[in-house]
Amino acid sequence: MERSIEQRYVLKQEQNIKSGISKPTEQAIIKAEEALVERMSEILDMEAVDKVLAEFDVRHKVINKAIEIVYFTDADKELELGDIKNRVAKASIEIYADERSIYR
Repeated sequence: MERSIEQRYVLKQEQNIKSGISKPTEQAIIKAEEALVERMSEILDMEAVDKVLAEFDVRHKVINKAIEIVYFTDADKELELGDIKNRVAKASIEIYADERSIYR
């Protein structure tokens, strides 16, 4: 037997109540918390990168410069085929280092 739209709505609401989520606000909060957890790992990764770069800046300025040239050039754009290779070549010229050293 085909259920009417009203019956399906009531059934859906009953399922939400059984799962403990009875208010749209609660659902929004739960979704926001899930999104926050997902983004937290990205934030922690960026903090780790900042710490490593700060350490390199103090001890290894050449390595820091190579990282900036290769990974931070146009960081907001999608990578295309050959971008990293071209950036490594550019870094090797700018900092007078062998490409193999930059890849390491």
